[in-house]
Amino acid sequence: EDAGLIQLFAGLNPERIMAASFSTGLARYALDRAVDYVKGREVFGAPIGSHQGLAHPLAQTKIEIELARLMTQKAAALYEAGDDMGAGEAANMAKYAAAEVACDAADVAVQSHGGNGITQEYGVAGLLVAARAGRIAPVSREMILNFVGMHSLGLPKSIATRATRVSWPCFARSACRPTARRPALRRVSSCRTAATRPSPGPAMPTSTNRSA
Repeated sequence: EDAGLIQLFAGLNPERIMAASFSTGLARYALDRAVDYVKGREVFGAPIGSHQGLAHPLAQTKIEIELARLMTQKAAALYEAGDDMGAGEAANMAKYAAAEVACDAADVAVQSHGGNGITQEYGVAGLLVAARAGRIAPVSREMILNFVGMHSLGLPKSIATRATRVSWPCFARSACRPTARRPALRRVSSCRTAATRPSPGPAMPTSTNRSA
């Protein structure tokens, strides 16, 4: 009783862990599709995966995926141990890292496929939209950065938040003040009156006497 809000916040940590797992799995899938393609695609007698321009981004993505997985496992372990504060910090970091690597992996997968990456047949173009969801839900990356800055680093609240709280009473007071009623705007007719119509200019002189 009277603990509904506490129960609500208690579900945020597993929600972020679940979102991190979703993004990590999506990143692994995108990486596997890209690796399979660059291994089998040959140009000038050699697989395109032998070129560092493709191999290095894929290797970097693999490293970032493993880092996100480790942070997700740490968050899950802290949550199971009952460390709510530690789990909250790790869950937010895991969700952030996993969402970022999912977006990077989807982009690398499409780029590795070349023109085939934007077709429906190879099944990687849709990953760009699916991976983007991890940056937005269930919590945006900006809110995670706010959490890490305040709780992990001990930084003060953001200036935007404090400015909003300070200026809000001012807006409330101004809204309560009576204001003079503005006169209604009159609709201007498309037909101008003679007083406002611009002068056509001086008339050209005409001669009444014609030569015989």
